[in-house]
Amino acid sequence: MNRKNDMNDFIMNQLDATPLTIWLVDENDQVLFVNGDTEKILNATKEEVLDTSITDWIDQMSLEKVDTLLMTAGEDETVETELNLYSKSDEQNSYYAFVKVVAQKQTLYMFIPVSTEYFQITEQLLEINSDFSNLYSELYKKNEIIEQQKQDYYMLSVTDSLTKLFNRRYFYDIVEEEVKNSWKEQRSLSFLMIDINDFKKVNDQYGHHAGDKLLVSIADMLLENLHEEEKAFRFGGDEFLIVLHRSREDSLKWAGHISAIFTTLTSIATLSYGAVEYTGEIEDIPKLLKEADKHMYVFKKNAKGRLEGRKRS
Repeated sequence: MNRKNDMNDFIMNQLDATPLTIWLVDENDQVLFVNGDTEKILNATKEEVLDTSITDWIDQMSLEKVDTLLMTAGEDETVETELNLYSKSDEQNSYYAFVKVVAQKQTLYMFIPVSTEYFQITEQLLEINSDFSNLYSELYKKNEIIEQQKQDYYMLSVTDSLTKLFNRRYFYDIVEEEVKNSWKEQRSLSFLMIDINDFKKVNDQYGHHAGDKLLVSIADMLLENLHEEEKAFRFGGDEFLIVLHRSREDSLKWAGHISAIFTTLTSIATLSYGAVEYTGEIEDIPKLLKEADKHMYVFKKNAKGRLEGRKRS
């Protein structure tokens, strides 16, 4: 967690001005925040305490006592105990500690010397505790909303609005990770290009609405037939790219299956396809895609040749 991003200046200034020793510790026992009063009890500057482990300053038995109390405490409950703190010079002193788990599994500690009149300060401690927890929780809620909005906007930017498939941008965002994972896990990775034959004629003869319906039906068909970790992209107007965890041979068989299904859905168009398998020899992804594209156009040319031959006969 970044302290400057997650706690605004107002909260930090309020805590710094508090005449109590306040620490914020993450779930790994790393000190994320200390206020100015820390210097009095540890004989160490804030900079010397930040990012250290709380175990450097509190003895193990005290921490185990805190953990036990927190485990039995109810949600949003503050526990109270006496514990020992070590100063920078290893001098040990006893303090009352008010401890509470706040947002993101972080723990808020507030210390007062044992010599302080306990009941005079308890109410003030609990009030500060409540104010801080509310402010901190509110800040995290706002951050979560902002992060979710960022994620939503990003997904909109990488999703094709018509077919709901991922777009070209998303492919280039994730392809490097796909290659690394397949290489690491020693599994096949192939890139399959699929194109609608004479798509312009479909639009010209039947209208763009029919063309759009055709694109959506292909997208739905691809998604229904992919394995869980495989992905389909609308790569261009009528061109689709599919990332498959299969060999080139198996990818072409899969494409043939898709093409056969497609012919049962429509009589106004057919598909061409070509695939290339990633072997590590060609690291340039655009070159691999050009290779798949080349195979697809060879398929398209041969298919047209076969069709013309049937027409002549």
